[in-house]
Amino acid sequence: MIDEYENYKMNKVGKSDEGEFVVPKRQLVEIHSDSIFHVHTKRCKHAGTDTDEAYVKRAVELGAKAIVFTDHAPFPGNPFGNRMDYEDLPEYISSLKRIKEMYRDQINVQIGLEIEFFPSYLAYYKELQSNRDIEWLVLGQHMFEHSPRVYSFSDSEEELRETEYIGLIEAMMEGLKTGLFSVVAHPDRAFRRRELWDEHMTEMSKKLINTVLENNLILEDNISSYRSENQHWDEFWQILDGILASDETKTAMVTKGIDAHSVKELDYYIGRFDHD
Repeated sequence: MIDEYENYKMNKVGKSDEGEFVVPKRQLVEIHSDSIFHVHTKRCKHAGTDTDEAYVKRAVELGAKAIVFTDHAPFPGNPFGNRMDYEDLPEYISSLKRIKEMYRDQINVQIGLEIEFFPSYLAYYKELQSNRDIEWLVLGQHMFEHSPRVYSFSDSEEELRETEYIGLIEAMMEGLKTGLFSVVAHPDRAFRRRELWDEHMTEMSKKLINTVLENNLILEDNISSYRSENQHWDEFWQILDGILASDETKTAMVTKGIDAHSVKELDYYIGRFDHD
């Protein structure tokens, strides 16, 4: 895992009868800004055809100190699409281990997986976490499990619009409490089917954020979400800010994730704090 962190404090300025004052400090801890986090490969079947080494070469050209691969993890039996096949997992790991060694003097190549939490696969997550070659297990909740092997992608469009975010957030919270995951990918994307922010979305956001803080986990502010309608929500991140501002003892670990599906998309790294 990346063990170098950039700490910085952000102050909110307000007004009182006596003039300007600073309200409680909040501290954000960011995975080092010279790292490229959240990279997919051609194995997931919805990315480009670039080789693993091509990603690493471009990352070196961009001046990155580390690149973290987090391709969509397979499941035994390959029950889901848009991810690598279960049979490809050993080759994914061996390829990245080889490149890690090749480029060890230029960049820190790290091996991870992005995966949903389904309660019926608990033993599988433990197996992945016990694999010493897998350095990151990232929770990316794109769907959820109603009951064993019954998933939300079978829900009607109306059900998904109204209640998908509830199921996604509840699944994330359940998964995070297992201690098996280190990062929550694009948490605000849970609201992707919503059009207007409401109070219940606020309450669900607070529950998720507090679960993350209580378990000392990392939230990912996903850059690709800014480029898609209703996938990035300022309201979610404002709620995080409000929780931190109300309790100066709390610290949030936040990373910017590129969510690259091609080498070209690594170039978002250059301006990854700018979303206009």
